[in-house]
Amino acid sequence: LKAGFSTVPAHPLFDLCDELLQVYNEFEVQLISLTASFFTYYGDELDRHKTTQGVCFFDDLVNDLASALDSPRGEALVQAVQSDFKACLIDEFQDTDARQWKIFHSFFGSKKHSRYLIGDPKQAIYRFRGADIYSYFEAKSTAQHNLTLKENYRSHPYLIEEVNELFGEHEEPFLFNREQMDYRPVNAAK
Repeated sequence: LKAGFSTVPAHPLFDLCDELLQVYNEFEVQLISLTASFFTYYGDELDRHKTTQGVCFFDDLVNDLASALDSPRGEALVQAVQSDFKACLIDEFQDTDARQWKIFHSFFGSKKHSRYLIGDPKQAIYRFRGADIYSYFEAKSTAQHNLTLKENYRSHPYLIEEVNELFGEHEEPFLFNREQMDYRPVNAAK
């Protein structure tokens, strides 16, 4: 109530506003329910459509392979892959998620196999394509050798100089300890 008023003013407009608010609140609840139902329906229909059409998305490949590794025949799958392939090279490793890392490590984590991972952890921070910085850290901890490029062939020398200055001044420029991820200055190739 405003100062000086002892009662709420009565007017048909106020009653209509109360009704409109009630309709809006009910509509909001129904919309949330409808949205949840739609996503369930969409997921089921997408799976059905992919099955009937023989379509497989990238995530399906990853999920199916991860499930196969967890199945009773998972060890046989690992042995079959390991007998055919002795090494793997994974470029853009910073885009790897936890399931993909588990797959790569299962197949090529033994001492009899070689695994070459090429990636930039600073890019994994952004979670592009589901990337997981912690999977990157785990992979790095299993590496026998960690090599770093010392020259940048893509960027202008002034940009490289400024980036080196910006990140080189901080003890932990990416909020992780230096053992996990530090910044190493690079030189311009040009």
